[in-house]
Amino acid sequence: MKKEEFLALTDKYLAGTLTGQEELRFLEACEILQNRTSEWDPATMDEKLAVKKRIFDRIVEEVHNAEVDNVRPLNSKPRFWRYMTAASVLLLCAFAFYTFRTSLQSRFFPVQMITITSQKGKLLKKQLPDGSAVWLNSESTLCFPEEFPDSARYITLTGEAYFEVVHNPKQPFVIHTQNLDTRVLGTHFLVKAYPSDAQSKVTLLSGRVAVSGANVKGSAVLAPLQELTADNASGQFKIKIKIDSTSSMAWASGKLSFRKNPLSEVISDLERRFNTKIIAEAHLTDCLIYADVLPGDTLESVLDQLAISLEGKIIKDKNNQYLITGKGCQ
Repeated sequence: MKKEEFLALTDKYLAGTLTGQEELRFLEACEILQNRTSEWDPATMDEKLAVKKRIFDRIVEEVHNAEVDNVRPLNSKPRFWRYMTAASVLLLCAFAFYTFRTSLQSRFFPVQMITITSQKGKLLKKQLPDGSAVWLNSESTLCFPEEFPDSARYITLTGEAYFEVVHNPKQPFVIHTQNLDTRVLGTHFLVKAYPSDAQSKVTLLSGRVAVSGANVKGSAVLAPLQELTADNASGQFKIKIKIDSTSSMAWASGKLSFRKNPLSEVISDLERRFNTKIIAEAHLTDCLIYADVLPGDTLESVLDQLAISLEGKIIKDKNNQYLITGKGCQ
């Protein structure tokens, strides 16, 4: 039985509108639930007892009505005990359901998780269960439930993604990455968190987001056109204001835009875009690069432009790996 059907049958039971066939299905589901529910939390027992009394009163009323309506002595006992048997199951079922809603749903209706992955050199767009849209950059993975719970919308990201989140103040949207947690209500923003990168980034285009993390020292609330960069090793972070939103969003349309990005970061993005291996001499990795890569550009043409800016050259080995050499950025 699916969760939606069980919820509907529970509401109809409490309203006293179950048909005979629906009652049988409900009892079968309750018996399964009874076998799976064995732990009670003493911290909230007073509230549970109040719910239990209300449900029990309803069951007693059913039993009483069954006896009054049935005037034939030969049938009164079976009908009475049928209701009492049903009552014992329904009491636990309804009581457990309404007082352990969250825990029972995870046990009785296991959450189905969906995982999507964009391959190297590919972009992927996906609509989430709440209507929010997400664009995955190359070699990124997103994990989310088939249906978001009422309390919050939790997803897990590895890689880089751009989000357009449907506004819902009662159901925060939380993106969990290896080092950062980004909490929003409804906004447009980007998260970049590749495990192989030295830094993680959250870039806000509109709205407001709160950023924190287990390894991050402190937390921050970003305003539009601000970008938080966190060092994955030390946990230190800095916030850049008035970022170039066009360059930040470029990859979502198939472009790459670098505005004084270190060569090491540029190489990582090129490797993911072109599905290849690129190595630079150690003294070049911190050189700042200003460049644009268009959808039709080849890897060789991009590397040639890098070599010119670094006063160096590109060497390709027999394994189709590339080495960048040069004087550097003195």
